[in-house]
This record gives sequence, structure tokens and C-alpha cells, in this order.
Amino acid sequence: MKYRKLNVAFRLNANKNIATGHLMRCIAIANEFTRCGHKCIFIMSDYDEVYRLDEYNLKYVIIDSAWNEMDSEVSKLEQILKKYKADLLVVDSYEVSKEYLEHFDKILPLVYIDDMCKESYEISFLLHYDGIINKDIKKAYQMNKTNTCIMEGYSYIPLREEFQNIDDIEVSKRKNILITTGGTDLYNMSYRILKACESISDYEFHVIVGSMNEHKDKLKEYSKTRKNVYIHTNVTNISTYMLESEVAISTSGTTLLELCACRVPTICFTIADNQIELANNLSRQGLVDYVGDVRNIDNIERLIKKSTDALINDKCKRKKYIENMKKIIDGRGVKNIVRVITDTYENYIIDNI
Repeated sequence: MKYRKLNVAFRLNANKNIATGHLMRCIAIANEFTRCGHKCIFIMSDYDEVYRLDEYNLKYVIIDSAWNEMDSEVSKLEQILKKYKADLLVVDSYEVSKEYLEHFDKILPLVYIDDMCKESYEISFLLHYDGIINKDIKKAYQMNKTNTCIMEGYSYIPLREEFQNIDDIEVSKRKNILITTGGTDLYNMSYRILKACESISDYEFHVIVGSMNEHKDKLKEYSKTRKNVYIHTNVTNISTYMLESEVAISTSGTTLLELCACRVPTICFTIADNQIELANNLSRQGLVDYVGDVRNIDNIERLIKKSTDALINDKCKRKKYIENMKKIIDGRGVKNIVRVITDTYENYIIDNI
């Protein structure tokens, strides 16, 4: 079947207040659309992270609106969508209302990436890959006027190209422990974990530091006092560090799924509500060790240290995690997402003529 070429607009934000995972997963989806011959444009409120779009040769425009007041930008966004002749709008933000989403879906088919799924919307496409949608919410979607196309579950995890076909790559594991705590590390977890794990001297600790991490200087100074601690900034090939690591310590979210794709046994924790469902689901299925939420547990780094000790000393447990990862996560999510959207797109156009 020959598909029409689409102009796909992505509306999201990335700054010190928002995790970079939203941007990275949209980049993954955009790259697949581009690979298939479609055109993409990113619409954002801030310049903070646009260098990442430059790395992938993705076009962007900065909209004159506050990142946390998106409902006030409706007329401005309409003008941008018209200017770039958008055929499809992908929205990845918690700062939008039901009215916002349903308004734009009446103008053009809309894809909403919804991590929480607390309510239903009359929209064309829903992407929820963190787990299973609540049955009442799913029923509401099935009964709505727009006949929403639902993309649900791990088959739709939007991982970037470097995390596809991972099982074909042969890499020798080193005695490395990878630490990754998000683009901002609001709770200074990298430093807290390193301090708690100082007694683990026979492993190297490799810390991935995000571009907006305000603790990076402190981490660099600390690394000068520890021979087995290495700080990495401006990382563009994080899969390389993952593949070489025996164990990882990470926040929940996109990075946790990338670690699963790389088959790295991981201790994870959460720092935001939207991360909890994924962490619980992956833990329940035996893919990761979830120790809890930073906001609710004092000195959570002690629990992380205890779990790290257990994992590095239990080869059978690590092997079991890896086997479970291979069964569930295959790295084909973006291909499935783009295929479903392009397969379904023409039907929505015909139905709305």
C-alpha cells in the first residue's frame, strides 16, 4: 500500500522543569517518520534543548507562549500548523487540557502521548506504552465519537534507533555500574548514590550527567577524589555505556526502557507521579528492581546501595532479569507506532470529509 507523505507537527516542551524523556521519545518517533519519507517540525516554548534536534537534523519553531500555559496558545499554534501545512499533530505534554486536545483534533488528526491515562479524550490516536489502560478509561475511549485508535503496551515503546536490534550487538560486559538520574537530577541523586556506594571499590561507576543538571560541578569535583568514578556529559551515544555495564541505577521513564532494551539489570527509583506505573509494571514482571519513590522515602540511597550489593553478587538474578527483558522489549516500538498511524490516517481523513 502506498501512503501519502505527511507533514507531522510535534508539540512538546523541554526545559529545567520538564524531563528530557518527552523530547527524546518524540525524536525517536520523528526519526522513523522521516525515514519513511514524511516531514517533521517540532514546536516548543524554549530553546533550552533544541541542540538535540539539531543533532538529528530535525526542524523546529519556538512558539511565543509559556510552557505551562499551553491552553492560552491555541490561536498561535493554529497559525503555525497552517503555515507548515501540518497533516498530523503529536502532543506530548501534561500542561494541556481536554478542551485543548479535542479542539485541535477537530482541525487535524491528533496523537496524544499519555503516560497517566486518568481520563479519556475524543481524539484520533492515543499512545500509552507504560502498561495496561484502566478498563473504564479504555471503555470510554471505545465509546467516544472519534473512534480513537489506541496504541497500548510495550510493543509501542518509542526507543531511538541506537536501541533497535541490540541483541545482534556483541559487547563484553565490564565491571561497570551506570548511574543515570535524568536531565536535571532535581534531588541530587547521582551524588547521593555515589556517596552511599563508596564501599563498592571493585566496580567502576559511570555517571551520565544531563545538560541541565545543576549539580554537575559538584559531581566533577567529587570524581577527582574517587579513582573509580567517571562523569560523562554531553553524551550522544548512551547505549554504548549501557551495553558495557553489568548493572545500572536509574530513574524510571524512557531511560529505564532503554536499559531494558540493552539488557542491563537495573535498580530503579521514581521522582515523579508519571514514572510510578512503569516502574511498578516492570518490577512486577521481573525486569527491574524498583526500590520506591524519592519523595516518600528518606535516605533512599541506602536502599539503592543494599539492592546494588545484592544484584552485583547474584549472577543468577541478573541473568533472569536479562531473560525477561528479551521476552518483553524488542526495540520495534517506533516502527509499530508509525505503521499504525499511517495505516489508519487515510480512514480518518475519509470519515471527516
